[in-house]
Amino acid sequence: MKLDRIIWGIILLFVGGVLLLENFDIIDFHWRNIWQFWPVGLILIGLNIIFGSSNSKIGNAIMITVVVVSLGALFVLGQEPPRRFFKANIHWNDGTSVYLDEHEEDTVIDRSRVRTFHVPYKLNDSTQEVNLTLNGEGSHFKLQQATPQLFNAYIEGNDKGMEYLLKEEKDSDTSASIKFSAKLKSKKSYFKNNSSEINYELNEKPIYNLNVNVGAGDVDFDLSKFKVKSFNFNGGALDLQLKIGDKLQETRMRFKAGVSNISIDIPEASGCQIITNTAISNRDFDNFNKVKSGVYETSNFNTAKNKIFIKMDGGLSNFEVKRN
Repeated sequence: MKLDRIIWGIILLFVGGVLLLENFDIIDFHWRNIWQFWPVGLILIGLNIIFGSSNSKIGNAIMITVVVVSLGALFVLGQEPPRRFFKANIHWNDGTSVYLDEHEEDTVIDRSRVRTFHVPYKLNDSTQEVNLTLNGEGSHFKLQQATPQLFNAYIEGNDKGMEYLLKEEKDSDTSASIKFSAKLKSKKSYFKNNSSEINYELNEKPIYNLNVNVGAGDVDFDLSKFKVKSFNFNGGALDLQLKIGDKLQETRMRFKAGVSNISIDIPEASGCQIITNTAISNRDFDNFNKVKSGVYETSNFNTAKNKIFIKMDGGLSNFEVKRN
């Protein structure tokens, strides 16, 4: 048997085993931590150059040993919480707070030391739509709070390798567009420990079309208090926690992900349809009926006043949809 098939077989067994253990809540695995092991790829390439052409049994044994040992270390490292360089319980001027890490002691952060981005609220009425695009990589992303302004972004922690861009446009009298990007300054920054956390805030009045693109990181969005018309998500290696409300009669969502763990909470009273087109993925759809291959629906889908449509395209991903 060829060496490359053995190595890929071991990797797929590892990924499948981790997804299975996650599904049964035996472990809590953070896929973002795998990027710290990128030099292992260079080691394997070097070993392949040295031993590949000679088909050496010793060389093959060394390469398989390196893969197994690396995956074992990754299994341990992946269960550790992503590192952060700050402890925070942020207290805003209006008396509300955002709790950033339950494992850290409370510390009041001086807001003057936090990098901030704001878009003032200038819309005429609550029927107007906002097209919001959020791009990011290598950070922790949260959306939990509402704001009187249209959009806020607060950046905490070590962000020396990051650069930010906020762009606002008024599309017409009935809609506006906001684009906020958090990008790495260079490819070298990708492998540095950029432990920044970005907290977004939105106004509750408009109707939102959200486009979220995250290469690697942790995403925790509570959108239950906002009017979400559409939510399109493109991700790489990440953990995504998402909560959707019932502020509109119809919400359409689409997810495209690589090696990711995606968990979605939806209202129990809302009808929901899920269409999946995934490769090697673990699916956990609580209280859904399988209508046909790749299509799942809640029992109240046809009768519910509010409906949620979800499309999922993924690679080695864990998809979970819960009704609360």
